[in-house]
Amino acid sequence: MTRIVNISPLLPEDVEFKFASGESYVVPGDPPLDLLLRIVDMRESAKTVQVDGTEEEVTEVGVQVLRDLNAEVLKLLQIRQPDLESSPLGIFGVQAFVGELLSAYNIMAGEEPNELDPTKQPRQPRDHEKSTRSSGSGS
Repeated sequence: MTRIVNISPLLPEDVEFKFASGESYVVPGDPPLDLLLRIVDMRESAKTVQVDGTEEEVTEVGVQVLRDLNAEVLKLLQIRQPDLESSPLGIFGVQAFVGELLSAYNIMAGEEPNELDPTKQPRQPRDHEKSTRSSGSGS
């Protein structure tokens, strides 16, 4: 006799992304590992180029990374929406989507979701992130 172990209750729920247009897209709570790791690697390589590269390299690599990320995101979206032929995301949407996606999967938690977007202002620390250390004034 074969023992059957149902791991479904142990897996995370699917994640739904909603858009202002009313559209929503679902991604699996437990995506294929190779697909998710490619998305993480692309995001990390873009961050490395931003730190170490010239402005021209950053622009060139940034555009290519956005295209590649968009293609990988489409593959992820097609798991639950198999009829989806093209990504519904734009240049800012793909960056926000990837940031929120990784946050939903608890990967790179605590990072700014739109870190790849140079037009965004640095985020202010949230109340729970503010230091509780004394300023050293002794009062």
